[in-house]
Amino acid sequence: MSGARIRGLREGDLPALRAICLATTLGPRPTGAAEGMLPDVYLEPYVRRHPDWAWIAAGADDEPLGYLVAAPDSAAFAAWWRESWSPVFRERHGDDGSELARHGLLGDDLEPPGTEGFPAHLHIDLLPELQGQGVGPQLMARLLAALAEAGIPGVHLGVAPENHGAKRWYARQGFRPVGGDENLLARRIGDR
Repeated sequence: MSGARIRGLREGDLPALRAICLATTLGPRPTGAAEGMLPDVYLEPYVRRHPDWAWIAAGADDEPLGYLVAAPDSAAFAAWWRESWSPVFRERHGDDGSELARHGLLGDDLEPPGTEGFPAHLHIDLLPELQGQGVGPQLMARLLAALAEAGIPGVHLGVAPENHGAKRWYARQGFRPVGGDENLLARRIGDR
């Protein structure tokens, strides 16, 4: 088991979390405009809107080595995104016509078809040195406990089609494909 411990989000964590988001991207590390866009889609809006729904895996020096961020109500999060985050994203990045920019500007992939009954969604990233050390399941346990306590019936997430290792990991965490899409996974709270 790693020496990482799970803690809440702290002021000053964001730069390290943004670096983790980039470092754990499947495929080549984004450069240029995409380098800033990626955490502005998959990380920063979550910690801004729901800092209490962010858990950090910290090393011995308390520096973040991984995280799990979540939105407990995807519909409300999508509305907030369009009203409050899209203008921030547009000011930072404009619109280069990319899929990533479209998502950042519209926040339109937050409630995919098939996720009815799974109102929460999440993103999790761990640096390689934490992977396989039991930290991911610890982060997931924190999220699932918080969702159960809040009375939220289910959680969903999307996985890149080529990320077969993640799909296997999520299956071990009780997630199953929904909506006829093998890259869209969900879990009912209380299920295993």
